[in-house]
Amino acid sequence: ATLVCYLRDFSMLIPLGMAFLMFTSGIFWDVRTLPDPEMAAIVLAYNPLAFLLDAYRQVLMTGVQPDVYHLAVLAVGFASVALLVARFMGRTSKRLALRALTS
Repeated sequence: ATLVCYLRDFSMLIPLGMAFLMFTSGIFWDVRTLPDPEMAAIVLAYNPLAFLLDAYRQVLMTGVQPDVYHLAVLAVGFASVALLVARFMGRTSKRLALRALTS
């Protein structure tokens, strides 16, 4: 029963986190127009969506190549999270399915 509670908590937490990332990513505004350049650097360093959107914007509008090292770090991070989620779901999906069918 506790695993189901954790999954229910995560199902509410993920959309909230994604909405936060989307609004702070610069979809509606350009991150580089922040008055404090240090704050723009922090947003670009710690928000993966902000960095990806800024990289697209820089390539399309100014022709500047994005930071390849930062892109590689993001790719490794996303791949790691995807593998961890797939492994977790592979281990728990049978238990959750059996619990759903028997209750």
